[in-house]
Amino acid sequence: MSQVPSHHIRWPARIYYDGACPVCRASAASIQVRDKHQRLQLVDIAAEGFSPSIEGIAPVGVRQELHVKLAGGQILTGIDALFVIAEALPSLAILRWLGWLPGVRFLGRPCYRWFAAHRYALTGSCFRSH
Repeated sequence: MSQVPSHHIRWPARIYYDGACPVCRASAASIQVRDKHQRLQLVDIAAEGFSPSIEGIAPVGVRQELHVKLAGGQILTGIDALFVIAEALPSLAILRWLGWLPGVRFLGRPCYRWFAAHRYALTGSCFRSH
């Protein structure tokens, strides 16, 4: 997925996070507190009744890495989704700025994918099959 220039982002954006992952849960709680302009809508993919097909996103992909669905319907994943969150939250201005530096996204994508694939082991959680 590609990045979206900040002036093209239409809010609100839906953030699909894994509520079974302690790091993801803590991040979602932090986002909720910092989202003073209510640009982000948090959706827990581990919640009972969550349906990727109703949301219009790939069931396997959303369980593998962070997904963001912009108000215009565009879906961004992984590190690109993380940078959308940074665009929404003034307190993450440094991360937003880093996202525009040459090579950061290119190098960040495999790092993010590695973390996402190992998040249960890294956080001491048992693997949860969805």
